[in-house]
Amino acid sequence: MALNNLKIVYFNLGTLGRAESIRLLLEDAGIEYQYESIERSTWPSFKEKLISEGHPAGCVPYIVLDEKMYFGSTPIIRFLCKKLGQYKGSNDDEEQFIDACADFADDFWNSYFKILWNPTDEALKEEYEKNDGIKHLSRMERYYGVNEGPYVLGTEISYVDFMVYHTLDDQKRTQNLKNYPNLAKFIETFSARPNIAKYLTIAPPKIE
Repeated sequence: MALNNLKIVYFNLGTLGRAESIRLLLEDAGIEYQYESIERSTWPSFKEKLISEGHPAGCVPYIVLDEKMYFGSTPIIRFLCKKLGQYKGSNDDEEQFIDACADFADDFWNSYFKILWNPTDEALKEEYEKNDGIKHLSRMERYYGVNEGPYVLGTEISYVDFMVYHTLDDQKRTQNLKNYPNLAKFIETFSARPNIAKYLTIAPPKIE
């Protein structure tokens, strides 16, 4: 299905942050889109404008599709999957499985948020690596072993794979997974997908 006049709106962070999993999915699907960056310094007024225009979420990322606005990074991904008829599992059990994994992927990303905004706090990083980091990595490693990979559903990619890749990439872990072989196999396979491989050569750098 064609998705016309699609635009992603998010902070000017390169590939860092909550919009990138949306962009990865669109790149893989070969869908054209615009990417509108906003500066963090303008966010307070931008947010107030969204709210005053009747958008209760008052957040980014959001997408604009056929002149309608849709909010929430993970809900946006699920919405796009329905529009495309792709990446959402082939039955109710698979959908529940990837939806649960997506919630845990969100937990993983959110747990790292404090590091993103405190990049020079070495004590905070050390505490994260010893506790939340290991917890979330181990959980994802188990998930990717259930169907024997390389993707979480096995041989078929689903929307949560874009989320997990991006979460690992934001944490600079994609090349440091020797203790997590299922995740390492996933990263290798995902990165080699033709449209993804092409995009990764031109993706903008992270702006921290």
